[in-house]
Amino acid sequence: MYVAPRPKLEDDPLFAVRLAAGLALALLTALMIKASMPTLLPAIVFSLLAGMRKAFNPGKAIGGPLIMALIMVLFYTLVSFLIPMPVVLVLVIGVISTLAYYLILGTGNPIGMIILMGASMMSVMGMNSLAAAAVLKDAFIETGIAGAILIPLLYLVFPARSTEQDKPDYRRAPGGQLWTRAIIRGVVMVMLMLWLYSVLDPSNIMLIMAAMFVTVFPTRKKLFSEAIERTYATVVGAVMTIIILALFFLCAHPLILMILMAMAALYLGYNMMEGRHAPMVYQFACSVTIALVMSSLFSNAALGSIALRITLTMSGSLVAAFLTSLLEALILRDDTLALSRS
Repeated sequence: MYVAPRPKLEDDPLFAVRLAAGLALALLTALMIKASMPTLLPAIVFSLLAGMRKAFNPGKAIGGPLIMALIMVLFYTLVSFLIPMPVVLVLVIGVISTLAYYLILGTGNPIGMIILMGASMMSVMGMNSLAAAAVLKDAFIETGIAGAILIPLLYLVFPARSTEQDKPDYRRAPGGQLWTRAIIRGVVMVMLMLWLYSVLDPSNIMLIMAAMFVTVFPTRKKLFSEAIERTYATVVGAVMTIIILALFFLCAHPLILMILMAMAALYLGYNMMEGRHAPMVYQFACSVTIALVMSSLFSNAALGSIALRITLTMSGSLVAAFLTSLLEALILRDDTLALSRS
C-alpha cells in the first residue's frame, strides 16, 4: 500500500506548525460543537493533515474527509439492514474486506483502507448496538464536515512553500496471486471480527484497527516490521500521554490541554521531517496520544486505559501478522512465499 514519503522541510517549512495548530483547532471545534465522539474529530483531522505533502490539494483536503463520512454512512446503512441476519452480515463484510484488500494490493490506493475501516468499525459496533453504530456514523459526519472546513483554512494561514501538488506513486504489490493474498487477509480480519463480536467488548475495537493497519502491507517482512513499528509508536504515545496528563492535572483548564496537545503535535510533526524513525512512527504516536489523552479524561482509570491500548495494539498487530504469514506459507506457491520473506 502507498505510504506518503517523509515530508521535506524545503517543501513545507510550516508542516509541523500546521499540525499543531490543526490539532488545537480540531480540539476546540469538538468542544464547541459538543461532538458525539470528541476523540474522533481531532484524531481524523490530524491524520489527514499529516498525510498531505507539498502544496494545498483541494481534492484531498475537502474531498478526503467528505468521502470518509460518506463511506461510513453507506456502511451504517448496510449494517442496519443486515443486522437481523448476522451470518449474512459476517459473510458480506468478509467479501467487502477481501475486495478492499485486493484493491490495496492491486493498485496501492489507500481508499481500500477507508473501506476496511468502515466495514470493520460499523460491523463491530452494529453487532453490539445499532444505536452505538448510529453515534459513530454521526461522529464521522461531524468530522467530515469539520475537516473539509478546517484543513483548507489551515493551509490558508500556514501555506506550504512548494507550489507543486504531491502526486502519489500508487503501485501494484510485488508478486502474484493477489486474489489469494486478499482472501487470506479477508479471512484473518473476519476471524478477529468474530472474536470481537462474540467474546470481547466493542470498546476493544483497537484490536481490529491494529490488525488492519498491518495487513494492508504485502510481504511478510513488511507485516512484522509494521507491527513492531506500531507497537513502538504506541509506547511513545503512551509516554507522551502520561506527561501531558501529569501537567494538565496541575492546572486542569481546556486551554492548557490544547497547548499541551499542540506542543506534542509540534514535536512529533517536526520529527516526521527530521527524526531517525520512519515518519509514520511519529504520526501514529501522535494519533495514539490524542486517543489516550481524550479517553483518559473520561476514564477513572487512566493508566489502565493506557495499558489496554498498548496490549490491544501489540496483540492485534502481531496476531494479524502471524496469522497472515502462516496462511500464506501454507497456501501460496514457493515463488510468492520467497517474495513474502523479502
